Amino acid sequence: MWLRDSSSLSLVRSMLTTNTQLGPYQRLNVFLRNTKTTLLKLNRCQFVDLKYQQSNARAELEKYQNLLLVDPYNSNLQQREKEARDKYIKILPSVIDIIRQQCKAEWTAYGDECTKYFFVKSKQRKTATYIFELQDAQGQLKQGFPVVATTMQYYHKGLLGEQRNYRRQIDPKVNQTKSQIVFRGCNSTLQNQCLEITGFQEGPLLMKYLGVLITASRLSKLECRALIEKILGKIRLWATKSIFFAGRAQLLNSVVFGMYNYWATIFILPQEVIDQMNQMCGNYLWRGMADFQRSPFISWSITCTPRKYRG
Repeated sequence: MWLRDSSSLSLVRSMLTTNTQLGPYQRLNVFLRNTKTTLLKLNRCQFVDLKYQQSNARAELEKYQNLLLVDPYNSNLQQREKEARDKYIKILPSVIDIIRQQCKAEWTAYGDECTKYFFVKSKQRKTATYIFELQDAQGQLKQGFPVVATTMQYYHKGLLGEQRNYRRQIDPKVNQTKSQIVFRGCNSTLQNQCLEITGFQEGPLLMKYLGVLITASRLSKLECRALIEKILGKIRLWATKSIFFAGRAQLLNSVVFGMYNYWATIFILPQEVIDQMNQMCGNYLWRGMADFQRSPFISWSITCTPRKYRG
């Protein structure tokens, strides 16, 4: 509010002392005391009873405006009306600042009252929702929280029924459509008997579990064909869409590398399979397709290095 007066900054600057004999804290103390005295004088001269000044300035402005309605071409009245309007506009922002400060103080007090009122109402609501007594199915009155809780449990058990053990009722059976049997070192007669008894179908030796082949030996390139075809299908699907370079890099990092890590944690993949995967990923990253067209400007081995090594 004081900054709206044109002389406030010059008055504050004039309070700065240049006495070098005093220490920094002493000079600051002298500056604050002198500034306080000066600003109090400024407040008494310019900002005392601003609402009264505003009402007088507004009445004076309305007075000259009414006179101008009678004599609109009077230059003297026009000049006085302009001065009264400037005076009113100068006082109005300071009055608004005072009203804002008063509103903040009042709303702080009201906020405390609202908080107290809120907690009182919450306690009243909590007390009103308590169930102190309840009648059971036979019409007997039950009182007390433990007795009421037990009565409600019995009521809901009768309403919903008793708990049943479905595991004992359901006969566990093996799904024949999802199961296969593998033979090794058996004659055809024994194989036919086993198939007839179990109802399973004969499957290949390399079985799959969760999409991964089950084998005791190291995978060959032919056995990893499923992984290559799955990655190739993803890349060909992405190649049909217009994806920016950053999007292609994000897809490779999140989808393709996730599939590779899943297989690599279970098996030791052949180097030929890893090279083929790197070639497909590099072609898609630089050209947007899995097929090789021409060599990229940056080697794929450099791209796969960590960021701290400029990868």
